[in-house]
Amino acid sequence: MSKSRVQSMGMGIIVFLMGSMIYFAFRTSELYMFRIFPNGDLPSWIIAIRNQLSSLHVPEWIRYCLPDGLWLLSYMLIIDSIWNEETTWLHELFLWILPISAILTEFLQMELLIPGTGDWIDVIFYVMGILTFLIYKNLQL
Repeated sequence: MSKSRVQSMGMGIIVFLMGSMIYFAFRTSELYMFRIFPNGDLPSWIIAIRNQLSSLHVPEWIRYCLPDGLWLLSYMLIIDSIWNEETTWLHELFLWILPISAILTEFLQMELLIPGTGDWIDVIFYVMGILTFLIYKNLQL
């Protein structure tokens, strides 16, 4: 496996974990994602983190929007590393399907065409994730 491929995969995993830690630390335990834990019981290490950070005032954009941008960046890094610099139509499809869908979903929510709370700040963080990926790819070449 090439160094750049391992680096992209590693960065993708780290960025994914960063977004997940924000969710685990600052979001309500009633969220669907917390159902991955048996009986809905959070592991003691997550409870300890939540207790330590409970007194912090965290801006809403960190709590609600930043994880989405981080997860989108993570997805793009991991998909790109899986294809290992192949530039086929299938690679491009997998690379761009989620970013386009995420932004499109926000706009459809804003227009009340699908359920949800369309948010411009979410769109900004999606675009920031995409731009970060594109900058990383250009610096890597």
